[in-house]
This record gives sequence, structure tokens and C-alpha cells, in this order.
Amino acid sequence: MPYRSDGQPIKTPLRKHMAENEGLLEEGKRRCAMCNRVKALHLYYKHSNMADGYRYVCKSCFKQRYPQARDHARASAYIRKYGITLDEYEALLASQDGKCYSCGMKAKKKRLAVDHDWEQGNPRGLLCTPCNRFLGRIHDDPATLRKMADYLETPPALVVLDDRDWTPYQGKRT
Repeated sequence: MPYRSDGQPIKTPLRKHMAENEGLLEEGKRRCAMCNRVKALHLYYKHSNMADGYRYVCKSCFKQRYPQARDHARASAYIRKYGITLDEYEALLASQDGKCYSCGMKAKKKRLAVDHDWEQGNPRGLLCTPCNRFLGRIHDDPATLRKMADYLETPPALVVLDDRDWTPYQGKRT
């Protein structure tokens, strides 16, 4: 910490801000360095390099000041995980008319997941979360998928219990 000639610490804006927050932190709050409002800690992003573990700017001010941060993080994740750029993701999305390739559900708030081959890591297309999870649960096995389709088209109960007179269920589902 830098000191003045009289031995007192030099109060930089950041150090002054940290000193103002000392009492508030015990209450689970802090003062935003941009909007100067006192807010609860859950309204701040965590940051391991900061002295108290939180950013000095609240989430709403951070989003205002750094609007490109989210897109940059997303673009970096696509390159790191799947080897595709954000433009390539957008091209895939456009080629699928903004819909899940499997069920045709339109992407609304949540983006479609990049489905990829686990062995080679190559992207295959864009799927909604339920379809992507389903593929993961069957371990991307086409034979299991075909067997599931056969099961739906010719249920074993119809073959085994064929001699009964089946009437549609009239009650409510619970």
C-alpha cells in the first residue's frame, strides 16, 4: 500500500471504495462503484481476483458498461468446446430455420444446444435441451433410437394382450 510522507496511506478511489464497503459486507451488502447504491451481494458477480470475492460494480451496471462481455464469453465457449465460431453457429441456426432439428421446437429465450459427436467432438447440429439430453441418455446409439421407434409403433402389450377388447381410457391423467 502506498503511503504519504506523513505516514498516512494514500486513499485511491478504489481503496476509498473498499473502506466504505467494510461495514456493509458484514451485513451481506456493498456499494456499487458506478451507481453508488447499496445493494445485496447476490446482485454482484463473483470474481476470485477481488479482495472480497465480488466485483466492485453491480450486475446491472456491469451489463450496461460491458454489453459485449456476454457475447464474447459465448463466442469463446463455442470455439473452445465445439471448434465453431459464433457466425458458424448463426449459420447453422439459419439453416434449421431457428428450430430444433429433431422436434422442430422454435428457440425462444434459451438458445439451442450444439449437439456434437463425443468421440470426435465434431458438431452435428442444433437441438433443444430435451432432445439433446435424450440423445445423451441413449448414448448417441442409433440402434436404441430405432428400437424406441419400434416400441412406439408396435407396443409389446398389444401383441401379448391382443385378445382383450380395448376401450380408450376415459378418466383423467394424474
